[in-house]
Amino acid sequence: MQLVEHNNAAQFTRSSEKMEMMSPRALEIWQFINIILLSLVTAVFWGTWLGLSRSMASLSAETFLEVGHAMIANLGTIMAILMPAALLSTLPVLYLQYRGGSKTFYPTLAGFIFFVVALLITLRVEVPLDYQFAQWTGTTLPGNWTELRDRWEWFHALRSWVAVAGLALTLAGALFWRDGARELRVEPNSRYKIKDGKILWQK
Repeated sequence: MQLVEHNNAAQFTRSSEKMEMMSPRALEIWQFINIILLSLVTAVFWGTWLGLSRSMASLSAETFLEVGHAMIANLGTIMAILMPAALLSTLPVLYLQYRGGSKTFYPTLAGFIFFVVALLITLRVEVPLDYQFAQWTGTTLPGNWTELRDRWEWFHALRSWVAVAGLALTLAGALFWRDGARELRVEPNSRYKIKDGKILWQK
């Protein structure tokens, strides 16, 4: 009986050791995926604001409609997939950081909140306006079309900067406290120890 209990305890210990050693690597993988996706979202927002939407007021109605229809067609479906995927990829990062007691959890959480704000701006303001723009033609432009255009551009600028701030916080969590991200809770009498961000098994 004691031999069986000893073997069970040994198997449990090895399983726990393997799980704990995998956690830092899993965190790094998820952070890589998360940062790539968030960077793509931010690039779309920032790039279209910096290179085009700041000049929307100088475009004629015909040019505005042509550009607007092209942007909606090119980005609508892609961003509907990319943005939720980027936000969802943050959740495993937050889980692993929180479980490990890492101080990187807080800047990552703050970055996640910024991107949630960007998503809310998109869903509550930008998408409804995009839907209206998609229906317009040169002969059906409403009398207040310039006001609606300017409203879209203002909120687009806002969400672009919000996304930049969110990405900066996410990167800060991944880079500035990198060693802290590898710290895991270890009991004082445990046979584990942490050295140079790695979990070692003490004999």
